[in-house]
Amino acid sequence: MDGKDLRKLTESIDKKLGSENSAIIADDIGTIMTGFETMDSQIKAKDEEIASLKKDKEKLVLANGNLLKQVTVTVDNEEDDNEDVAKKPFNFRDAFDEKGNFKK
Repeated sequence: MDGKDLRKLTESIDKKLGSENSAIIADDIGTIMTGFETMDSQIKAKDEEIASLKKDKEKLVLANGNLLKQVTVTVDNEEDDNEDVAKKPFNFRDAFDEKGNFKK
């Protein structure tokens, strides 16, 4: 319902009740019309704000996607290195000669 529909409705009430009875409730009708216009303007402002926020969200999603494309992915080979070390047994006797000195 927009302002034109509300005016048609008030004119219809005026025709149905007559000018004397509609004048009695004219104050209330004026209050309703003012409230309606205020509410309508607030709804329009909220719709504009929602549209703006949606555009900002889309821009942020696009920017985040582009940033993720720039991040390089590396494979962590630490586990593979640790497995190789664990597979090769270390013998301390191989590090020393028969006199107990370090081998060069």
